[in-house]
Amino acid sequence: MDLAELSLSGSLVPSVPTKLAIRFQPPTMTIVYHFEQNSNDLYFHNIGFDKNLLQNPVDDIVSHLYVTEAYYFNPKQVKRQQLIRIVTKLKENLKNDEN
Repeated sequence: MDLAELSLSGSLVPSVPTKLAIRFQPPTMTIVYHFEQNSNDLYFHNIGFDKNLLQNPVDDIVSHLYVTEAYYFNPKQVKRQQLIRIVTKLKENLKNDEN
């Protein structure tokens, strides 16, 4: 499914994130969400983080997520501070694994 194409056509229904979860190996964030018009069905979207991305400053990674995953990360629903905490945990775990 091409989200950009659906968005331009006007047929893209807004997603509503309900939970964020992380996995350390491999570094992944999972967004649990539903669609605005149907809160009964839950969907999952995984975002993988490669080690090169996690070498960047936390604020840069969070900004990158807001741009590249804009469909899932509505700043009104997923606060920047929440993403900063999650990305910080991923970065700290990666640093601990390297030591």
